[in-house]
Amino acid sequence: MITVNQLIEELIKLRENGHGELPVIYAKDDEGNDYHKVYNPPDIFLVEDLKSWSLEPVFLKDDEEIIPNCVIIN
Repeated sequence: MITVNQLIEELIKLRENGHGELPVIYAKDDEGNDYHKVYNPPDIFLVEDLKSWSLEPVFLKDDEEIIPNCVIIN
């Protein structure tokens, strides 16, 4: 799994090579069966178990503070 620091390094390389204005998309799965546009900026997020293949979000009550374990796009 890629980290935020690794992602930033790769994005900087893309920008330095003149690709900074390209739109961002994501693949639905590892096989590239479907692609979608990224509309939202990254944000902190909390999932049950990062080791699982299918990630389940943790929904907190209004008064609970999130302690993130990942960053989400879209």
